[in-house]
Amino acid sequence: MNHKAVSALIGYVLLIGLAVTMSGVIYAWLKFYVQEPFPEESCPEVSLVVTDYNCSQGILNLTVQNRGRFALKGYTVKINNGTGDFSLFMIKSSYNYVQSPMDPGARTTALFNFSQYRKIDAIETEAIRSFTSAGKPVLCENSVARQSLENCD
Repeated sequence: MNHKAVSALIGYVLLIGLAVTMSGVIYAWLKFYVQEPFPEESCPEVSLVVTDYNCSQGILNLTVQNRGRFALKGYTVKINNGTGDFSLFMIKSSYNYVQSPMDPGARTTALFNFSQYRKIDAIETEAIRSFTSAGKPVLCENSVARQSLENCD
């Protein structure tokens, strides 16, 4: 009898089993390190516009206006300090809640500390339409607006 073929088959089965087990362990370990993104939905007729900004001594004074047709619960603000990637630098957690709904045409002003980043070249805003039952904001994917800023050193 030829037992060499059986031992090779057992070796392959063990190798594949080990690979599957290792991938499961690595997935379970990395799952805790990766944050789930905020949920997004398509929000037709939502428009959030930066109407004014002022930078001094590491503080960004930002005024935004809801020019859409629906009330908003808040907005996110992301900054770029020249790297080209907006997702790396977030101010004030990653979102700014408005105390009461931002009705169409309403303006709101907020202060953000950016001193740890030294400068801001551009910002990106995105409207928050509502919140999930777990309290996470639901972002409007079609309301992302980018704007270059000057003299924000």
